[in-house]
Formats: sequence, structure tokens, C-alpha cells
Amino acid sequence: GKEGMEKLMAFSDGGGSIISWGRSARLFEGMLKIKKGDAEEEFSLPFRDISPDLAKAGLYVPGSLVKVNLLADHPLTLGMPASIGVFSRGRPVFTTSVPKFDMDRRVIGTYPEKDILMSGYASGEEKMGNKAAMLWMEKGKGQFVLFGFGPQFRTSTQTSYKLLFNAILLEQVD
Repeated sequence: GKEGMEKLMAFSDGGGSIISWGRSARLFEGMLKIKKGDAEEEFSLPFRDISPDLAKAGLYVPGSLVKVNLLADHPLTLGMPASIGVFSRGRPVFTTSVPKFDMDRRVIGTYPEKDILMSGYASGEEKMGNKAAMLWMEKGKGQFVLFGFGPQFRTSTQTSYKLLFNAILLEQVD
């Protein structure tokens, strides 16, 4: 609830890293608040989950292995190949905007323009093409790592678990 969200924001504001995947990424979408003494700072992180719009346009991924291209030379992709297969249900799919003031963001993983589906069934998957699958954002001293796929999912962990471990071990990015 509200109290839990306040504690998460205080944790982040104090320099903590928040890692989220799947629908829980929606917790950090829209207007957020950080309490600073008696005052409150309102802000929004520079991203949006567009998967509801894509679903209305015909995207359907019931649970399939899809390809994600990774950003090279970033601490989150340390030791990773240029592209991997990940388990996805087609949500969330992210877009980003220009960050404001004390924020930064990087798109760490994107769905390729074509040949997205590696195994399983999907329809309209081309709607995910060139969209963000994984984000890193910084707000003040805190960091957010959002996965649009399950980095810990069953046998696909051989390719994606390292991203989760890198996120857990991530220090402040300069």
C-alpha cells in the first residue's frame, strides 16, 4: 500500500537499488513521491509501459522465448552476449522519455526489429520491435532496474540470470 511505497521511495532516495520485473514495474510508473522531512517531492520516472496499447493493437504472447538485444559495455550486461533469449508474456514493454533534473536512464535491452520469436507462440510480436525490454534509471542517489521479462524463469535462467545478478551487485553507475 501507500506506506510500503513510501518506504521503497525512501530506500531508493537513500541510495538503494530497486529491481523489478513483470507487472510490478507498474508500481514505478506515473507520479511518485519522496518524503523529505516535512516536504514531499513529486516526480515521475522517464518510462511508460505500453503493453496494454500493444495488446489492443494485436500483440499476444502467452509465454514464449523471445530475442532481446543488449547494450554493450554497461555494468548490467557485463559478461553477456550481444543478444539473448528470454521468457516473455509480452508485458511490460517500455518506452522512455528524456529524464529530468537529477535523473538518468539507459535502455539496456531492446526487442529486435524482426525475428523476435525464438520459440513458442506469439502473434503481433512485430509490435514489440525496437521497443525497450530492460531499463536502468537513476533518481538522485537511487537506481531502478526494470525487466520486461522474467530474468529468473526456469530453464531460460542460463541466459538471463546473469542480468539479475548484475543488477543485484550493481554499484552506482557514473
